[in-house]
Amino acid sequence: MLAQSSFFLSVYFGDAATATILQSLGPTIIVILLSLATRTLPSRLDIWSILIALTGVFLLITNGNINQLVVNSKALFWGILSAFGLAAYTLIPKPLLEKQSPLVVVAWGLLVGGTAENFFHPIWYIPSQVSAKDWIIMVFIIIAGTLLPYALYVMSLSQLKPTTASLLSTIEPMVATLLSVTLLHVHLRMFQVLGILFIISTIFLISLPLERIFKKRLSDPKIN
Repeated sequence: MLAQSSFFLSVYFGDAATATILQSLGPTIIVILLSLATRTLPSRLDIWSILIALTGVFLLITNGNINQLVVNSKALFWGILSAFGLAAYTLIPKPLLEKQSPLVVVAWGLLVGGTAENFFHPIWYIPSQVSAKDWIIMVFIIIAGTLLPYALYVMSLSQLKPTTASLLSTIEPMVATLLSVTLLHVHLRMFQVLGILFIISTIFLISLPLERIFKKRLSDPKIN
């Protein structure tokens, strides 16, 4: 609920490309939260990833000009909040997935989240200007944009590490940015594009077990 609601609000106040890129900060937040939970410092690679991610956000929202924001402040707030939502639905289900089916976890999560949303916007309140086309788009968002992606993502968590699942999710911001520029005519400036590349690159860096590979090579003489 937190991830999806804040994501849509970020799109509403900004655009789909910016909202998706900001949400892709989730893996960086996961590294920080895991470090706090285990009371251990992040690895040097993770620290560099965090610094690169912060630099990317700075370039994305300012286009390199510290005196002004290129991205709407509300879009920025909700986009970063959606990244915390991504981190939450990546880390919280792990203990449940050891005992329950991923579909059961997703079903209860969507049910509880949907029930909570009714306190803000009841399901029976339908705006009068909603057309048949709007209903088709809404159904598509519910099934293809929410139910299936979340179910498949949580199912992957039962087999993959959170960082690996996050790595695969980099397809989303890249596709969203490409479609926003080509189909929705979203204009991105040079430093914003550079910031996007920085943010996406951090997901790859976090997911690369470079230090473990190096340590294994040093400790095992059989490995060339």
